[in-house]
Amino acid sequence: MQETRSQLPSTDRMGMLIASVLLTFALSHFIKSPGLTLSLSLPGFYYAFPLTLSSFLTLFAAALTAAGMDWLTRDHPSAESRLSNREHLLLPTLTAFVMGTPLAILSDSPAWWWGFVVGAILLAAVCSAEYISMDLSALPTDSPAPV
Repeated sequence: MQETRSQLPSTDRMGMLIASVLLTFALSHFIKSPGLTLSLSLPGFYYAFPLTLSSFLTLFAAALTAAGMDWLTRDHPSAESRLSNREHLLLPTLTAFVMGTPLAILSDSPAWWWGFVVGAILLAAVCSAEYISMDLSALPTDSPAPV
């Protein structure tokens, strides 16, 4: 009997990816540490960039998302015909990176939980969409060619 594979990602792998990224963001919310401010001062220009544990954990969450999406996309049925899957790692990685900014801003507010839930849903949707978009045979063939 021939096995048919779903075009959706494995729920176990997707759950591990989303849970690990969300755990990273939750740690940045509950662990507070003093920060360091890097500043650049030029004539007519001053820029201060705060380095905190939250900013490092946001970068770690983005890297974790990239590694997790690589793990997910290698399990795709059409992954054997591809040499690289880098284009499917970029959008989920940027989504996780951008998700860290509002969570850092809302860290002392009860609205942080809403941002956390909305970010989790958005990240799961983006990761699923990237996984589904790997299958080129799912594209409609009867549509007119772009001009």
